[in-house]
Amino acid sequence: MRERVPMTDFARQWAEHVAASASPRMTDDQAERDFWHAFMTRKTYAPEPSALQVLERLRPLLRARGVETALEVGPGWGSYTLTLAELCREVACVDLSRDVLDFVLRAGAERGRDNITAFHAKWEEFTPERRYDLVFGYNCFYRQADLADCFRRMDRAADKLCVAGMNTGLAPAWLHELDAAGGRVSWEWKDYIYFVGVLYQMGIDANVMVLPFEKELSYPDTDALVRGVPAAPRRGGRGDRQGHPVPPLHPEAGRELARKREIPQRRGVVDAGPPGLSRPTSCRRGPAESRDSAGPLFAWRAGAQPWSFPS
Repeated sequence: MRERVPMTDFARQWAEHVAASASPRMTDDQAERDFWHAFMTRKTYAPEPSALQVLERLRPLLRARGVETALEVGPGWGSYTLTLAELCREVACVDLSRDVLDFVLRAGAERGRDNITAFHAKWEEFTPERRYDLVFGYNCFYRQADLADCFRRMDRAADKLCVAGMNTGLAPAWLHELDAAGGRVSWEWKDYIYFVGVLYQMGIDANVMVLPFEKELSYPDTDALVRGVPAAPRRGGRGDRQGHPVPPLHPEAGRELARKREIPQRRGVVDAGPPGLSRPTSCRRGPAESRDSAGPLFAWRAGAQPWSFPS
């Protein structure tokens, strides 16, 4: 081809989505810090099953590219960090939340991972003193209004490879049922086409791989569904089975939906991210309902060189 295909301004549309979010965390740094401070006080280390799936897929890639050092943007509760520390000689994390960094460093120390360091800074304002073989970020882009600048910063900080990813999925039918019942449900997931489009318009032909994810959440009764309190979480504290806080439905909406379906045993599904935003729930009679989502990975060589995942 002689030139790239003209298309809609994905960077502008992404910025508009971020600006239109109902969560104050999207633009208020202190609200973001306050959320993570509260969240980390009740969090225990338990990596997401989907995170392990992502890293298992990346393992041969990191080995093939000779990755020994990594910089992770927005590590959250360390679902990726500690495994990266197993795969790499050195891992550094950057986050605006001191609570996040303290949690990750403590979890690493408790598990003998002394090769993790931390930078307390906003990614949008952070300039590393050196480059790393890998710059990695997953589910950390939800408040990055300037996605192109975010990717440029990743590219400048990387010596060999950049990998970006986020959970995504189309809103299922039950979400519209909740809306119709008067539920206050916020569906914050964004289409992965924004990543594809922004990278393409930057001249970066990233390799894209989409991994299927599934998460299930069970509720013991209608009141628990309404309150957002799931049954017997296997890990973490109050929240879903990975320890995420689950905001409740509007009480009348939850009870109306339960009455309409006459549910003796409620089972629901909660999305996988980004953390802290309103999480849709569903319920039905009988077997547990599963909720499909996807984890697209976007990888490119530092310097925006095209390549492909190893088979």
